[in-house]
Amino acid sequence: MAPHIGPETETRIGFIDDHPDIVIALGKFIARWSLAEATLTIAFGIAAKVEQDISAGVLSSTNSAEAKIRLVKTAVKQSDLPEDNKKSMTEALSGLLKLCERRNEICHHIWGATNHGDVLTWDFRQPPGLMKRHKFRTTADINRLSNAAIKSAYEICKSSGSRWVTEATVAKYHLPDGSRP
Repeated sequence: MAPHIGPETETRIGFIDDHPDIVIALGKFIARWSLAEATLTIAFGIAAKVEQDISAGVLSSTNSAEAKIRLVKTAVKQSDLPEDNKKSMTEALSGLLKLCERRNEICHHIWGATNHGDVLTWDFRQPPGLMKRHKFRTTADINRLSNAAIKSAYEICKSSGSRWVTEATVAKYHLPDGSRP
């Protein structure tokens, strides 16, 4: 049966304990996103020509992932790096920025499950009754986002000249999501 919410649907908001595959996928996503966010200190440090601890201090001035990425993009654009480097770094940062909305849904929406065995997230900032208010979630969906996050980390490192996250890392930690790395 396709996922649905109907009059016979009961939901348990806040509980996904009966779905350990989702719980594990969420943990892996958080670890991969943290890695992607950490690469921002490398890119900022290179663009602003500051040590990594200073770069980390500047980026810790905001909790918003989007704001951090935008800050780094601005530093790269204003830097005296060669134009090719600026272009590749900006593209890599734009790739991570595109993932932020989905990351925010994963991290900030409320998780729950239905009596049909479906897992969903709810955005309680939306008025009741809107279809956008809830989204069905699968392990493959979360794994796709995890894979995209680690790929972005690699692209940021590659464009920055860092070998901290390599192509081999991306391949080694690729999660099953119905695609190939």
